[in-house]
Amino acid sequence: MKDSTQEKYWKKICSYCAFRERSSKEVYDKLRSYELAEEDIQFFIRKLEKESFLDEKRFAEVYARGKFNSRSWGKLKIGFALKQKGVEQNEIVNALNKIENQEYADKALYLAEMRSEKLDIRKKPDQKKLISYMASKGYEYDMIFKVLGLIQK
Repeated sequence: MKDSTQEKYWKKICSYCAFRERSSKEVYDKLRSYELAEEDIQFFIRKLEKESFLDEKRFAEVYARGKFNSRSWGKLKIGFALKQKGVEQNEIVNALNKIENQEYADKALYLAEMRSEKLDIRKKPDQKKLISYMASKGYEYDMIFKVLGLIQK
């Protein structure tokens, strides 16, 4: 690859990474969309990592915290999304462990209370709807039944 072409793609991929945190897979896919050779893609990825534009651990932590805070996702859904983004399992576990247990339980309880206001959870069908809703948000069944027990009191 010519130096001017390489410089052009370097600027593009740096802007792409500077906009928000990206996973290595996202960056790899973006570089592939430029129809670059595999060795050029690997070169750019190594250079991005070296210059701290790309950091898988940082990405996983920011992504997990963001989805938990803004979308109220549970750990199961966050973990699955990170896996789809090509993040390694140990980084997923580390990122999920950064979410404090009490904060996580408080968020689950809050979500369940908000949803139960729309439902009559004394009825079995509405209980199932609440359980289904919480599961769709990515909360573990033990957490769901724990908060269900708390709001039924």
